Amino acid sequence: MDRSGVGGRPGPGRRGAAAPPRGRAGRVPAVREAGRRRRWSAGPQGRRRDGLDPRLQPRRSPGLRPVPRAVVAPRVRSRHPPLRRRGAGAAGAADRAARPGSSLPRPAGGRHPGVPADLDRLRCRRDAGADLPRRALNAAGSPALHLRFVRPWDQRDVSIPSLIPTPAVVGHRGASGQRPEHTLDAYRLAIRMGADDIELDVVPTKDGVLVARHDASLFATTDVAEHPEFADRRTTRVIDGDELDDWFVEDFTFDELRTLRARERFRKVRRANTTYHGQLLIPSLDEVLTLVALESTFLDRTVGVLIELKHAAHYAEQGLDVVAPLLATLRDHGVDHERSRVMVMCFEPTVLRQIAAQSTVGIIQLLDKKGRPADLAAAGEKIRYADLLTPAGLSAIREYAQGIGVHKELVLERDEDGRTSGVGRVVTDAHSAWLTVHVWTLRVENRWLPLELRSDDRPGHHGDLAAEARMMLDAGVDGLITDNPDIVLAARADHLSAGRAASVPAPPRPPRRVRTAR
Repeated sequence: MDRSGVGGRPGPGRRGAAAPPRGRAGRVPAVREAGRRRRWSAGPQGRRRDGLDPRLQPRRSPGLRPVPRAVVAPRVRSRHPPLRRRGAGAAGAADRAARPGSSLPRPAGGRHPGVPADLDRLRCRRDAGADLPRRALNAAGSPALHLRFVRPWDQRDVSIPSLIPTPAVVGHRGASGQRPEHTLDAYRLAIRMGADDIELDVVPTKDGVLVARHDASLFATTDVAEHPEFADRRTTRVIDGDELDDWFVEDFTFDELRTLRARERFRKVRRANTTYHGQLLIPSLDEVLTLVALESTFLDRTVGVLIELKHAAHYAEQGLDVVAPLLATLRDHGVDHERSRVMVMCFEPTVLRQIAAQSTVGIIQLLDKKGRPADLAAAGEKIRYADLLTPAGLSAIREYAQGIGVHKELVLERDEDGRTSGVGRVVTDAHSAWLTVHVWTLRVENRWLPLELRSDDRPGHHGDLAAEARMMLDAGVDGLITDNPDIVLAARADHLSAGRAASVPAPPRPPRRVRTAR
């Protein structure tokens, strides 16, 4: 059996050397030294650009496969020229320490912090991009995620200002601008409008069932005052430092709450919603998740859920645990993991750290424009929300959360007259810490709009909510929590179409040539 190599090359079982093959002009390829590869100069059929004989190249290991184009890791690009590589010694360490943001820590679990786990459509490698250089910051100082199109005939890098390709539109308490808040009708309407996610607040009942209510009290959003059988339940209680004289959810069982009917909170501003009084029940978290699953199947798209825990420290003092029933309900619906479209939010860091230690579900830390978290205030700590908005505070939040939810006036600041005065640094600082930013709450009524976007002096009349939404998108937010998803969805479509029209396709790149050392 002939064991010689290709083209007369001596095989592993023979001694001596066979005559080397001749090229086009009859010349013999030159051999530099023993053990080195020959420089091949044969005809075009067996020639490579680098001048190496393809038959003499080492074979690729069968265990290694090329990475498909669809799962190429996220790349970063900057308008500025590439930075020169610094040394690894003391001078280089001092230079890196002098420039914050040059080295971002890898988060726990190795997950890419810039891409939320629920965005399967990105199809990016989730273990890449955690330690990005300063080139990851765009001209505005915030990280820019760049995705590569899969089509080989049209490869372009697309730059977006936020950490996700399409900022999410979240129905705040459902479509609460058109239906009474925290009802199944409000959630269903928001989903049918096209909202990417719905937001709901949960509080526990006397028997430990989590129900969808924004407040611990019931008078503002239910008809509890019209039920004489519950007249003796009215009491005075201090919740998060505020003294309230009302009926409270923790004094009712879930079956008793089912006898109540939901009402519109802003009756003078949203009079059209008062026509639904006496018709809508108070749903539980289990019912809301079931509705979302059914609507997702019906519409053939996955709808996300943002669950906000209310007054967790207060309920812990009352002996009511909110973490265990929450995780149990999420587990029953199969959404208690990081790949689900469910995220948990709260203003209190303590309960969020507890959830992060027991589950991998996504977490968002809520931050207000003033005050301090109720759990930290009850513990005697003087940490304010403003302290959590500093780079050091955001780094501490990154230890247990993947994003923050901030008051909209922290993104678009206002002056004393109520006009928009500028863009704050919260989005830039949060993106530098690889935290997504959701902003709350966008409402169409003049009462909640900046002065320049109001239609008149009547607080219940509608102003230019679409303009405010576009301003928020220009500021780089990753999610818009709104009572009017239909208006914000149209504003987002206009914003994205304007961005696509402004982008110019890059010319095709010439084929890369590899030079060989002579």
